[in-house]
Formats: sequence, structure tokens, C-alpha cells
Amino acid sequence: MSVPAVRKALVLMTAGLALALTAQPVGAHGAKPPEGYHTVTVKLRGLKMAVPDGCVELDLTRRPIAEFIRQFKKSNPKGAAVAAQRRDFLATNGLFAAFDPDAKAFVTVAATTTGVPLIPTGHPDAVQALHAQNLGITDSQVADASLAGAPAAVVTSSTQVPSGKGRSTTLHNSGHVVATKDGALQIDFGETKDASHDETVRTMAASVTLDHVTVPFEVTGSGTFGTTTGELRGSASGSGIVSFAGTSELIGGQPPSCGPGPGTPARASNNLAAANGDVVNTDVSGTVCQSGSHRSGNLILFEFDTTGPYMITGGTGCFTDATGSGGATGHVSINDPNSASIDIGDHGTITLEKRPDCPYFRG
Repeated sequence: MSVPAVRKALVLMTAGLALALTAQPVGAHGAKPPEGYHTVTVKLRGLKMAVPDGCVELDLTRRPIAEFIRQFKKSNPKGAAVAAQRRDFLATNGLFAAFDPDAKAFVTVAATTTGVPLIPTGHPDAVQALHAQNLGITDSQVADASLAGAPAAVVTSSTQVPSGKGRSTTLHNSGHVVATKDGALQIDFGETKDASHDETVRTMAASVTLDHVTVPFEVTGSGTFGTTTGELRGSASGSGIVSFAGTSELIGGQPPSCGPGPGTPARASNNLAAANGDVVNTDVSGTVCQSGSHRSGNLILFEFDTTGPYMITGGTGCFTDATGSGGATGHVSINDPNSASIDIGDHGTITLEKRPDCPYFRG
């Protein structure tokens, strides 16, 4: 699609509670956007994207969605009909909208702010449910992808739009879903031809940058645990982590046998280090129960399991100001009265700020 055609083929809608959006004269990180485009920034979600010039822009935080649909309908009744199907979602989350008076295609950028972060890769059912709830699209195909260095899902679908006299027009939808720390970020394109082969769609998707990225955080490790000191340390793998060190303590008496009842409360503070020495800090709270025993000479030595949530509380280097959460597990096997072996695991998400010389963190 050429630049003149672009100016006849765009609608931009950006949605998100309490987001701030501003148009910038240059692209992300100071790079000039392509000719015929300007850069839009959604500050709270840390998103920048090049969009074509020549669009009529509306602030949906000041003007109702009904006004947007009314103006949109004058130039593109079919697209306006699709937007009307999303009226409730945009009325709640809508922030910004822009369209060309002669538009034949549109793109929406929508941010949800509820629920835990959804890492869309490997979860097609969840992505389909998200589109069904927010955009009214129930029949879609989902594939794993990457957007601005973050794991994402590509969603494609077709929607039949009434075109009068009992006829309908097929509207193709193609978009991305990427995780943020507050929910899901959706960038969806729609037009009467397959958007996945459109030059404008490819240009806009390739221009996306994110100031923060939320990715899987999957770490496993094994090492030693001091039964009298509460100190733990060892080697680890997954999510770029190579070692761990920290402390752990019981908050109560002897842990009971694992079963239907609660275990003994426990907490731990861990420092998980990458190969370059950067550290991510986690706090774990949970319960401990006795999961078994084994014999060593004349001694019967116990084994314990611990489960609970972890919270990321920051770090150093590329992990500075990192946040995240998930589930933590641990297995302790007593070796002698003073020492034990320990296996740990963290499974959840981490949100990182993009910094110079710090690649996006991949699991």
C-alpha cells in the first residue's frame, strides 16, 4: 500500500484506563518515523508506534465514543459498524481515536487493566477469549510471535459486516497481543483485504517499541541449605539466571506432614544472579510441610516441601526496578543435623524496563 493509499486507509483507536497518549515529531528513541508517518506514544504502557499522517484525531477521555462512531460513519460506515460492536469496551477503556475521512481500513491499540499478566505465547484459548470479550471476535486463529522483543501472539480472523440490501462485506482482522505488567496490550488491524500482507500493517507493527516488557520468569536451581543458619545458595538455570543465594526461616513450630491441612508458615529472601552479575531480588512467602524421610546410618532424616507466591522487589543492573510475581516451590532434604540439599523453582512473570545495553529479558 502506497503512502497516498495509506492516508485513505487508517483508523487508530488507543484504549486504556488512565493512559497518556501524545503525538511526537520523531520516532521511538529519537529515530525519525517513515515518510508520511508520525509517532504516537502511550506513556503509561510505554508504547511507541509510527502511524500515517492525515488522520482526524479525537480524545475519547473528553468526547464520548458515540461521537467517534458518528464521525467515523460519515467516511466508513462498515468500519463504524465494527466500532459500534465494541462500544461498551471503548466507552470503558477508550482514550484516543483517529481516522482519515476516506478510511477503508483501521487499526486499534487497546490496553486492558484487569487480571494477572497474560503471556500470550502458548495460550491460544486465552487470546481467543480476550478477543471475544473485548472486540467481539469469536472465530480467530492464534500463532506465537514476537513484538518489540517481547513474546506475543498474532491473531487473524474474518468478520462479516452488513453492507446493505441483504449483502455483507468480509472484514479481515490481524493483530498482536503482548503482555504488560497491568494486563494485555492489543494492536489490531482491520480492512477489507488480508491485513497480514499489507505494507502499512507491516510498517506499523515493525515500528512498535515498548519501554517495559513483561516476559516469562522460569528459574530452577539446586544447592545447599544451612539448617541452623537458614542460608541457601546454589546454581540455577532458566531466564538467564545462573546462581541464587539468600535466607529462609520458619515462622512457627515443626512442619506437619504434607496433607490436606496447612503447613507451617515460612518466608525467604533470594538474590538470583545472571552471568554478568546483575541480580534480581525476590521475596517468597508460603508454607512448609514434611514430605518424607530417609535413613543415613543410625539417623532418620526428614524431607520438606515448600510452596507459595514470590514477589520480585527490584534488583541491580538490567534488573533495576524490575517487578513481577508467580509461584515458588522448594524441596529440602536433610543431609545431617547442620546441612541439607535444596531444590528451588520460580514460575511466573517479570517486567523489565528497557535500558541501553540491556536486551529484552527472554525466558
